[in-house]
Amino acid sequence: SGSGKSTLLDLITKLYRVSDSQILVDGIDINKIDTFSIREKVTKVTQDIVLFPGTIEDNMKLINAKITEKEIIEVLDFVELNDYINSLPKGIKTDVGEAGKLMSGGEKQRLSIAMGLIRGNKILLLDEVTSALDIKTEEKIVDNLKKLVNEGYTIVSISHKLDFLKYADIIYTISDGEITKVEVNSNGSN
Repeated sequence: SGSGKSTLLDLITKLYRVSDSQILVDGIDINKIDTFSIREKVTKVTQDIVLFPGTIEDNMKLINAKITEKEIIEVLDFVELNDYINSLPKGIKTDVGEAGKLMSGGEKQRLSIAMGLIRGNKILLLDEVTSALDIKTEEKIVDNLKKLVNEGYTIVSISHKLDFLKYADIIYTISDGEITKVEVNSNGSN
């Protein structure tokens, strides 16, 4: 905690300007790339989800107004929210309450991942997105995310849970704002 992991993602999305070093995207200094262009192609998903009063469907449509009900159901299934949604009397038309207060932390986290996915960007930055999930649900989501990598997605993930990173190609350990260890993961297949 406090080592600069989330700040790294903020640098990639250009919320901060890189000044002492460089971040290269396809060999180009990120400072020379239009901010809108970066943010249009990259989706950052955090553990802190912002939900507005209204239904699950309403919140999803704030991210992608053209998404169909079928597509919403598919992405909710992908993030293991299908049982939860099916248990609700109105399904995706159920009100989430002010700031999602009618949902558990794990349900909100999975909804956050779903909302990130419906943007349709092939670059995902995940910041502790499974911190409130049980191990079984986390494993299913990690397996599903691995399928996305096989479909051409690039996923950069921050996690304190090493199990979440079992499919990573490279694992960086950060301490006090410095990369202290780099390991190539033999379990990562892409």
